[in-house]
Amino acid sequence: MSIEHKDKREGAPNTLLIKVFRAVAISLLALFFVFPSSWMFTGCFRPDPPAPRETYGEFPFELTYRINDEIITVKDIYVCEYAGIAWSEANGKYREWSGYIKGTGESAILITEDADRKIFCFVGDAEFYMNDEIFPEKRPLTPRLYNVKKKSGIGPLSQKEISEFYDVEIMSWKFSEPIENSFE
Repeated sequence: MSIEHKDKREGAPNTLLIKVFRAVAISLLALFFVFPSSWMFTGCFRPDPPAPRETYGEFPFELTYRINDEIITVKDIYVCEYAGIAWSEANGKYREWSGYIKGTGESAILITEDADRKIFCFVGDAEFYMNDEIFPEKRPLTPRLYNVKKKSGIGPLSQKEISEFYDVEIMSWKFSEPIENSFE
């Protein structure tokens, strides 16, 4: 009498192959769902965007505003400088610019302040003035009021709320046109 022994794995698929396939699939899903930004890092391997021909510019402006029935005119120069190549997950590599008001060294004009907030007027966007391709349309720049809170627990104000609460109104705005620039 002979006893036959059958291999339990006979006819069954290779379990090692299935385990490897499952491990790879689970790892890719985990990478995608747990670390979605990891897919964005491939942008850092792209070539740098072309450098600008013009890397520095000065743009005269005049801002007239009213605060509490007092009319104030600010005449100054907005300075724009090329800051190099930057990278972000949203944009990949891009040209970075910095801008400041020549007379103060600040990026905006301080309009007023109280115990809770400082109210500023933003007057420049270096990318616009330096004619970077981020702004392919030649749109006129408009000054924008914004606030910086001094205390925690207070919320930001909209431009309309700033205008009403602080009695501020932009009356006129004269700015320089963007330069002609090319990127090589």
